[in-house]
Amino acid sequence: MIPEPGSGQTSSSWRTLPPAGYGSPMSLKLDSYGLAQHGEVLATRATGRDVGREVAQRLADSRGLLLNFHGVDVASPAFLFELITAIRATLLAPPAHWLLVTGMNDDVRESAGLVLERLKMVLGVLENDEIELLGGSEHLQDTIKAAQQLEVFTAPDLARELELKLPALHQRLNQLVEAGVLSRQDDPTAKRGKRSKFATPPIAQATDADDRHETGEFAAITVNC
Repeated sequence: MIPEPGSGQTSSSWRTLPPAGYGSPMSLKLDSYGLAQHGEVLATRATGRDVGREVAQRLADSRGLLLNFHGVDVASPAFLFELITAIRATLLAPPAHWLLVTGMNDDVRESAGLVLERLKMVLGVLENDEIELLGGSEHLQDTIKAAQQLEVFTAPDLARELELKLPALHQRLNQLVEAGVLSRQDDPTAKRGKRSKFATPPIAQATDADDRHETGEFAAITVNC
């Protein structure tokens, strides 16, 4: 049985990340954290709390994190609830960080989906250089798909791509920013008022790097953006 989410969580609707895709080329290092170092079966709430604290600190200390489930056969809802709750606290607190998940088998993915539904939360799953949302609606998945095609964009850019009105789009953008799959920056080129630019994670090389790191050790993944 999945525990009820705790109270007191606050959400920051304005988050910033390093300006992916802006200006001259740069490299961004995403740390990869292998959960298999804690065992093939991750079952208890206590283990989830311990691992969650470690992962949350790793995320807080990095610009982005690839959370790797390769080698994990079982992850119980109790473990995942504690893990995801700890990660959530870091995602919702400034400064912002990119977060992607990879390597979940079908059973772990199903359990994670149940936890995310209870927490009303979304995470990005990296599959073949594409971000698939776990815990999100079909409309939200359509939004991140269009965002990945644009890579760097303003809200009006994406609204035109989706043929959607801006008020409806803003709620989706907030959810994706808080999930760690979009960055948001003030747009210095705006001529009047305040405007934001958004960017998807630079994941072109992340899948290949992920395939090389199934040992459960920390590894730096360098991707171009």
